[in-house]
Amino acid sequence: MPACPEGADAVILEALKRLDVQVTLGEANEKYLSGQSTQIPAFTQIKTPRRFTRQLSVGRSQINA
Repeated sequence: MPACPEGADAVILEALKRLDVQVTLGEANEKYLSGQSTQIPAFTQIKTPRRFTRQLSVGRSQINA
Protein backbone atom coordinates (compact mmCIF):
# COMPACT_ATOMS: atom_id res chain seq x y z
CA MET A 1 0.00 0.00 0.00
CA PRO A 2 1.54 3.31 -1.00
CA ALA A 3 1.82 5.78 1.84
CA CYS A 4 -0.31 8.86 1.18
CA PRO A 5 -1.86 11.13 3.81
CA GLU A 6 -4.95 11.68 1.63
CA GLY A 7 -5.69 7.95 1.34
CA ALA A 8 -6.16 5.39 -1.41
CA ASP A 9 -8.47 7.60 -3.50
CA ALA A 10 -5.72 10.22 -3.84
CA VAL A 11 -3.28 7.52 -5.00
CA ILE A 12 -5.75 6.36 -7.68
CA LEU A 13 -6.37 9.96 -8.82
CA GLU A 14 -2.61 10.56 -9.05
CA ALA A 15 -2.15 7.38 -11.10
CA LEU A 16 -4.91 8.47 -13.50
CA LYS A 17 -3.31 11.91 -13.78
CA ARG A 18 0.06 10.34 -14.65
CA LEU A 19 -1.67 8.15 -17.26
CA ASP A 20 -3.17 11.35 -18.72
CA VAL A 21 -6.76 10.16 -18.21
CA GLN A 22 -9.42 12.86 -17.92
CA VAL A 23 -11.61 12.08 -14.91
CA THR A 24 -14.68 13.64 -13.34
CA LEU A 25 -15.95 13.13 -9.83
CA GLY A 26 -19.43 11.94 -8.96
CA GLU A 27 -22.30 14.36 -8.32
CA ALA A 28 -22.11 14.10 -4.52
CA ASN A 29 -18.39 14.86 -4.52
CA GLU A 30 -18.82 17.82 -6.87
CA LYS A 31 -21.56 19.34 -4.70
CA TYR A 32 -19.47 18.94 -1.54
CA LEU A 33 -16.32 20.41 -3.09
CA SER A 34 -18.20 23.37 -4.59
CA GLY A 35 -19.91 24.18 -1.27
CA GLN A 36 -23.44 23.38 -2.44
CA SER A 37 -23.70 20.61 0.17
CA THR A 38 -22.27 20.08 3.65
CA GLN A 39 -22.85 16.33 3.54
CA ILE A 40 -19.55 14.47 3.19
CA PRO A 41 -19.79 11.72 0.54
CA ALA A 42 -19.41 8.17 1.88
CA PHE A 43 -17.03 7.28 -0.96
CA THR A 44 -15.31 8.95 -3.87
CA GLN A 45 -16.94 8.19 -7.21
CA ILE A 46 -14.48 8.60 -10.08
CA LYS A 47 -15.78 8.57 -13.65
CA THR A 48 -13.42 7.71 -16.50
CA PRO A 49 -13.94 7.77 -20.28
CA ARG A 50 -15.33 4.56 -21.79
CA ARG A 51 -12.08 3.85 -23.61
CA PHE A 52 -10.17 3.54 -20.30
CA THR A 53 -10.52 -0.13 -19.38
CA ARG A 54 -7.62 -0.71 -17.00
CA GLN A 55 -8.39 -1.96 -13.52
CA LEU A 56 -6.69 0.02 -10.76
CA SER A 57 -6.83 -0.96 -7.11
CA VAL A 58 -5.18 0.34 -3.98
CA GLY A 59 -6.11 -1.51 -0.82
CA ARG A 60 -9.89 -1.88 -0.92
CA SER A 61 -10.41 1.03 -3.31
CA GLN A 62 -10.92 -0.04 -6.94
CA ILE A 63 -11.75 1.55 -10.25
CA ASN A 64 -13.14 -0.27 -13.31
CA ALA A 65 -13.41 -3.50 -11.33
